[in-house]
Amino acid sequence: KRPELSNARFVLLGFSEGTMVASLVAERKENDIAALMLVGYAHENLYDIIKWQFSGESSMRNLRPPFDANQDDDISREEFESSEDVPTAWREKVLQGVSFDSLDRNSDGVLTVEDYRILLAPHYKMLLEKIEANDADWVWDNFFRVSIEWLNEHFQLEPNKVRLLRLDMPIHVFHGKRDANCDVEGVYDLRRSFEEAGKDNLRTWIFDDHDHQLNFFDWIFKDKMSKGYQRLFEVASELRDPVFTSNTQK
Repeated sequence: KRPELSNARFVLLGFSEGTMVASLVAERKENDIAALMLVGYAHENLYDIIKWQFSGESSMRNLRPPFDANQDDDISREEFESSEDVPTAWREKVLQGVSFDSLDRNSDGVLTVEDYRILLAPHYKMLLEKIEANDADWVWDNFFRVSIEWLNEHFQLEPNKVRLLRLDMPIHVFHGKRDANCDVEGVYDLRRSFEEAGKDNLRTWIFDDHDHQLNFFDWIFKDKMSKGYQRLFEVASELRDPVFTSNTQK
């Protein structure tokens, strides 16, 4: 329909939920997609992603950077109550002055994934019950501003971990280790699946100290482009070359 695009190569860029949409579109042969670029990659379907988000691990990924000074993945009382600027700001502004003892649900003296699993369990149970009861108002007000229909349709979708194995175009995945929305372990699992299937069209980049948005807000507020975005634009530039193929998985 547009002659100026007759020789164009179409690359789909998907962020978060968009990584699911992009792969769905790419699987339709009539769309003739040249490559996929997936950021904040969603490996599972939404039901399992939400389950992980309430597991406690997601919460700890948010809390470790400001509090886990010795980087042992747990947070001690001393680390949590530190008078340093960053933990103090997080306690007062982000956590609204919550005490260590109120978060240490199993009273073992450290904040762990288990504490947040216990803390979040009632809300997770309530969420599933409200979805089952089709209580759209509760979901809208107490979860995300999405519809019950949107959630239920997502719950029925085949996950990327299955669909991507059917695709043969180059697939590029960019993910932060601190992603608290989609588990980085999904990227490692995807790598293994492609290796086991003998497929060589996947390239992955995993960035230390990067969040779900690859630290996008550092660009906005600090005028500092993250390593994740630098690599994203480098790959986008490579993909302009019509002879480019993706054989090396990183």
